[in-house]
Amino acid sequence: MIVAKKWVAAGSTATLLAGGLFLGAPMASAAPGDAACLQASTQLNAALGLAGIDVTFVNQFEAATAAVVTSAAEYEAIAVSLNIEALLADAEATNVAAEDAQVAVELAQIALADAQVAADGAPAIAAAARVAAGEAQVDVDSALVAVDDAIAASDPDTYPDVETDPEVVAARAALATAEAALDTAAAAVVAADAAVVTTGAALVEAGVTLEAAATAETVAVEAAIAAAAAADVAVNDPSLLAAEANLVAASAEAERLALQLSSDPAVAAELVELFKAFLAACDAGAIGVTPVTPVGVPAPTTPAPGVKTPTGTNKGLNVQTAVTTEDNSPAVALIAALLAVGVAVPLATAARMRRLERAQR
Repeated sequence: MIVAKKWVAAGSTATLLAGGLFLGAPMASAAPGDAACLQASTQLNAALGLAGIDVTFVNQFEAATAAVVTSAAEYEAIAVSLNIEALLADAEATNVAAEDAQVAVELAQIALADAQVAADGAPAIAAAARVAAGEAQVDVDSALVAVDDAIAASDPDTYPDVETDPEVVAARAALATAEAALDTAAAAVVAADAAVVTTGAALVEAGVTLEAAATAETVAVEAAIAAAAAADVAVNDPSLLAAEANLVAASAEAERLALQLSSDPAVAAELVELFKAFLAACDAGAIGVTPVTPVGVPAPTTPAPGVKTPTGTNKGLNVQTAVTTEDNSPAVALIAALLAVGVAVPLATAARMRRLERAQR
């Protein structure tokens, strides 16, 4: 579908803007023999010829872009009837949901593994805390003995108050330090025992979370598979495939024709400027722009009263005389040809072309 978009745009835009005009539609206010108009049309015709744009080409290009538009419309109608857009959107959404569910499972597995490590390590930490607490208790017991020994060894004559004996003071300080260490070790035992409980609970919770994530993943994957299958059936519908093949073929033909044109941006830009000059020189009154007088050519003159402006036509791409022959079917015209080489004719210019067409009638 994507490959045809530019041709759908080129064909529909050209048809919309060009209307019943053809390359060099007849000018309502300038006689074919008008010098300025004649030179402008001659210059434009020459440039068109160099760019490979002629009646045959434009007719072929018109038919090709029309085929793209038609086949695209048929494809779109079938796609709408099959609800393709909604099915593809559902397939995409469910696929994203399944991927998210898979990520959730992976994260839950990681969390479970971490919880398992923590739960496995907690008992060992608690055991080590108990050992440390036991050692701290031994230190306290030893400090108590040291205090008793210091008191017993104190000389009453020297230290009537035994608590002033430096040895006793030091022993009691060591005892205080040992008791503080025991308190810390005891608190560590309490914390380690609590960690055994909390890590065990976290392990259980992580297992429940993983189970829920796995269940959600199963549901999401099944939904994605079902949505993908429904979309696959729709996109492989024989009528849709046939319409797509027609669209691709039509697009390829439009592409083939476009490749026959000069793709030189400078050439395309020159065509646009010559086209504008042609409009200005040949129908200034109808398009509301200042007439452009080519260098060395007299300004346009108004036919004498009572002299009928010539309206004879010939087939071909002479932009003054190719009026409304059977080759000038409603169509792509210059805009389509320029679109094919990547030139966007301004809407204002297209509107002027419309006014030219109405003036002809």
